Amino acid sequence: MHLMSMGFYNIVDDAVADVTDADYTSIFAHFVEEYDRALERSPEPPHYVGIYRELGDWMGRWARAFG
Repeated sequence: MHLMSMGFYNIVDDAVADVTDADYTSIFAHFVEEYDRALERSPEPPHYVGIYRELGDWMGRWARAFG
């Protein structure tokens, strides 16, 4: 996974830039939305994006469980 870490953190940095301040649950849910948007713009190889998307799906489940 270390080969994928730079691409992942670029997506996270892109997503975090658009997250607004709020309570933890709202911030995390907003982050997941922005993460999904950032994935669409990612220049990473499709097989990397597929793995990042799967992680995003799990983050979305976490956000919905507490939202």
